[in-house]
Amino acid sequence: MKKDTPIQILQLSKRSYNVLEKFNIITVQDLLTVSIEDIKNFKGIGKKSIQEILSKIELLKDHNFDNIDISEIEMKISKDKYFTNKFGEKYKDIPIEDLGLSEESKNFLKELGIEYYSELLTKGDEEFELPEYLENTVQKEIKSIRRDLNIEVPINIRGDISINYLRLSARAKNCLKIANIKYCSQLFYKTKEELKAIKQMGGKTLKELQRFKFLIFFYFGIPANIEDKESEEEKISKESVDFLKKVAKILNCNTEKLISNISDHYFSFVQYTDLTEENDYNYITENIVSLLWWKNSYGKEKWLKYIIRQISKNIYGIEEDVLWESIPEILKDKKIYKKTIEYLCESNLIKKLYDDRFVIVYKSVKEEVYNYLTENEANIFLNRISGKTLEEIGDTLEITRERVRQIEAKGLKKLSFGKFKEDFFKDIYLKYDVNKESFLVALKEEETYNYLSLRYRNELNQVKNKRKPLQELLEDEEIPAIIRRAFEKFVYKDYITFDKERILVGRASFTNYIIKHFANDGMSYIEFKEMYDMFLTELGYEKEESLKIVDRSYENRIRDDMNVLWKPKKKFRYYNILGYDFSDFLETLNLSQYKNEEYSSLKFFKMYPDLMKMYDIRDEYELHNLLKKICTVDKYLEIKFGRMPSIEFGKADREQQVKELLSLLSPISKQDFINEYEDFYGVDSKTFAANYLSYIDEYNCSGIYDITFEEYDDSIFLELKDILSEELYTVQEVKEKIEKTFPNYKKEFLNPILLKKLGYKISGGYIVKSQYDSASSYFYQFLQKNEIVKLDDISSKIKSLPMFTSQIYRLKYVYEIIEFSPNKFVNFSKLKKLGITKDDLKQYCSDVLEFIGKDKYFTTFSLKKNGFYHELDELGFDDYFYTSILIEDKNRISYRRIGKNKLMYSNGEGANFEDFLERIVYKQEKLYIEVYDLNDLLRDEYNIVLDVHDVISSVKSTSMFYDPISKIVFADYEIYYEVI
Repeated sequence: MKKDTPIQILQLSKRSYNVLEKFNIITVQDLLTVSIEDIKNFKGIGKKSIQEILSKIELLKDHNFDNIDISEIEMKISKDKYFTNKFGEKYKDIPIEDLGLSEESKNFLKELGIEYYSELLTKGDEEFELPEYLENTVQKEIKSIRRDLNIEVPINIRGDISINYLRLSARAKNCLKIANIKYCSQLFYKTKEELKAIKQMGGKTLKELQRFKFLIFFYFGIPANIEDKESEEEKISKESVDFLKKVAKILNCNTEKLISNISDHYFSFVQYTDLTEENDYNYITENIVSLLWWKNSYGKEKWLKYIIRQISKNIYGIEEDVLWESIPEILKDKKIYKKTIEYLCESNLIKKLYDDRFVIVYKSVKEEVYNYLTENEANIFLNRISGKTLEEIGDTLEITRERVRQIEAKGLKKLSFGKFKEDFFKDIYLKYDVNKESFLVALKEEETYNYLSLRYRNELNQVKNKRKPLQELLEDEEIPAIIRRAFEKFVYKDYITFDKERILVGRASFTNYIIKHFANDGMSYIEFKEMYDMFLTELGYEKEESLKIVDRSYENRIRDDMNVLWKPKKKFRYYNILGYDFSDFLETLNLSQYKNEEYSSLKFFKMYPDLMKMYDIRDEYELHNLLKKICTVDKYLEIKFGRMPSIEFGKADREQQVKELLSLLSPISKQDFINEYEDFYGVDSKTFAANYLSYIDEYNCSGIYDITFEEYDDSIFLELKDILSEELYTVQEVKEKIEKTFPNYKKEFLNPILLKKLGYKISGGYIVKSQYDSASSYFYQFLQKNEIVKLDDISSKIKSLPMFTSQIYRLKYVYEIIEFSPNKFVNFSKLKKLGITKDDLKQYCSDVLEFIGKDKYFTTFSLKKNGFYHELDELGFDDYFYTSILIEDKNRISYRRIGKNKLMYSNGEGANFEDFLERIVYKQEKLYIEVYDLNDLLRDEYNIVLDVHDVISSVKSTSMFYDPISKIVFADYEIYYEVI
């Protein structure tokens, strides 16, 4: 036996042989030179294998190698040839016949004297030029097996690598996965027989894997043997696995694949860095994983796609700081982020456009069209977007118009799978009322418009009636400012500038301008027409027929305008209805409580004088017109607005209503009844005398109205006494109770005689216990019972009564109660105990006015911010309390409710939020202010908290100019024109 005899001669067990082969022990000489200690440290070796190998070594030491007959074995293995790689390692070479080549390729290699794979690999490119006469298939086949591994990432193969990185066929990878072979080392140490035994393993795939094993050995050397390879999640810490799972979820990628790729790369990467000096070797942190994006193709690919997705979420791109903020904290790394942006820009995948926004780069449809369509389809499409008609194209191609349309439709269907540069304007085209004229004026891109109108023709038909006015595009902050500014030219092309304001040339716009500027104190329709004609003449439009008012129905248009309060005799006043929040107003009126009755709006105007003043409503006619415009049918179905100032709730019977009130007051003189009806229903005494008295003529006797009432037995009286147990009712409530108890009762059943017997009396539309002088007296005592009154603790029935609200207003006005928090009042009796007098409260108002000056706007918050202090501040109430004191000084202070605060004005009349805003803007050094800065100023200086859109709406109702693109409020249009 010779020392280079292969170890197969020793007839070892399969397990022992595999272990030795894995550790490159191929010959008897190799076995005799390895130490016993090394053998015991072989990974994957068992005790039995150790004993078997050691026993064979002992036998070999006693033998004379030259006298052993090994001819039989040599014949058996004589074909095996071993190759030594650049690392000095030996490995069995692969004969050309076992490389899985075609016969043509094998014959060609044999002609060159190449018998083994190593011989093919060791030849340089200059030594191995394939002759041109070879078939392409042979050339490709030989080139493919000569190429190096070209593994997807730079890696130390001795640190092991996942099979995901190996350039194997899909079939080969699937076979390895079936056998749970995940790593290069696991593949390398599998014998041919073990690989062959894998399910679905074919001969061609087996040869591919054998060839790949030799390539690993040839280029990288024998990988470290790691038996019983741990799973990816066992390989790194649980914290790292949890972290990578979060990353995978964010990047929308396969969790296991990401863990496999990153962990593999990490454990190879750290061998050449100092990353692990201060870190647990098995702990992948946020800092480390971000570095790996650029070393690992899978991670990098997913990361880049994630950033592109973030950018593409916004149609018009995304600003760099917004993009950065959109990235979750666990993936934020400034260096990697910067590299990412640079890489995407250099790769022309994104670019910075419009307002420093990043957008996805798409090619023009003209550049891409031939990649989607046939030449004929493309030519027709290009002719169409250039502006040619179907007929013109048909004439050129000598085909029918219909045939051109069919080809076009087919091409458009194919193009629907692509996205092009021109699609950037798709949202504008479908969302806003953009026509060809506006598109060309703004963007000067006719072919883009033609493309949009062709490709999105069906989508446009679906939304055509839902598209927004083009003017609203100017306020769409998602659209880049440069594009909005371009469309602004078209939007305002029909505007003129008059007295520093921009006005659309049109009858409606001119009307609004005149009403807004000249009808604040009212004007008649005739006066309006005269002023309108003068206005046209001054502008030079007196001959423009389309601008003249000749239609008699135009009066109705003004009557229905939401900037007008209409009155009798064709008079009206400018009133910005949309500029008010009427929720508190309507809640106070509580119109839904009235059932089947007819009232005059004069009733509510007189009942709530403070409310009317707060909302600047000057008479019952203005109130009637206002209610008609804000009480929409969908919310107030049962209310009908008749001739001013009549309002009908439900189904009212006027005659019966007059008789029922008379039955409650009889006997009563004519004038007293007229006055009582006016107080009860609000109908003016003259109107009532002229139109209502005829209903009750039968009861008139010498100027006294008297009704003879029926006597009722004691059982009815006792039953009534049981159902009337509270101190106060509305007349309507008592009627409903009686009707329910006595279904067949007559209308005159409820009368003053019966009420007196029951211990009640009628007062101001209420039925109240006789112990009270009046219903007003009842409410006064009710509100004076406790030092602190909380409306939330009072029944909704009481709170909804108009007289209750009126009494609260009266008590507030004379400082008997003071609101210190919403719906919470302190009685003056409590303040009196603290030594406070009503004169002190009045003096507080005087001191404030002296501090603030005449005709100035302020809030309690701004007073204190500007240094105002008063001894009443020592009471410790919030600003709400002091505001409540001030607003009751109605002769010297007016106010407007703005948001949850009250804006006060040191004048008994004229508090106006729009005027307040104008004063702020005119105080600015440059006469303009950004709307967000204006909103911040309102909050910081006055504690007025509003949504910025409410501020914009108020600004638009003034003579100031708001530029929706720059978001700036200018004192007037001339300032805007100078700046912008």
